[in-house]
Amino acid sequence: MKLELIEDLVVKEFQNDFTIPVRTQQNVYQRAIYYRICREFTNKTIKDIGYSIGRDHATVLHGIKLFKNFELWGEDKLLDSYAKIKNKVQENQDKKYRSALNRKQTYKLLLNEYINLKEKNYKLKQSLQKFS
Repeated sequence: MKLELIEDLVVKEFQNDFTIPVRTQQNVYQRAIYYRICREFTNKTIKDIGYSIGRDHATVLHGIKLFKNFELWGEDKLLDSYAKIKNKVQENQDKKYRSALNRKQTYKLLLNEYINLKEKNYKLKQSLQKFS
């Protein structure tokens, strides 16, 4: 999963560019959601996640810690938005997984077809040699 895709989903959900260097509560909370989703769905390091939006690793750690308090604070709208974004990311990953399976299945089918055609070719050559 690419960080840019997650960033775009968060920006679209909140209709706000959370990457700008402003410390408003709205932007800080949106970044916390971004950090959490990135940690769940990517193999990127905390440093890489922070770097993707101009923050350092300590800020990412603080944001992840902050996210854990949303439920305590009753931030239901933020948690709902988080769930929507998470579902969209999950759907995207599922599509990639399905297409990978389709590629594997297609490969197997083509390989079987190739083997069958090779076998038919061999049999035709043998029968042609009988007539020669």
